[in-house]
Amino acid sequence: MMHMTKPFFFVISGAIFFVGAVLHGFRALYGFDMVYSGWVIPLWVSWLATIVAFVMAFQAIKNVR
Repeated sequence: MMHMTKPFFFVISGAIFFVGAVLHGFRALYGFDMVYSGWVIPLWVSWLATIVAFVMAFQAIKNVR
């Protein structure tokens, strides 16, 4: 079984946040609709999520050392 080290955790979490940021960015750029329980989520939410996720990914990768 693999032991979870801090650098490994930060790399994995940074990659997950990066993928989330890219997906939200594509959604915002191309204007895809996102509906949750009948509520259409506005595009500005994806723009905000893109920025926040990129910052979190950057911070996670920066903490690898």
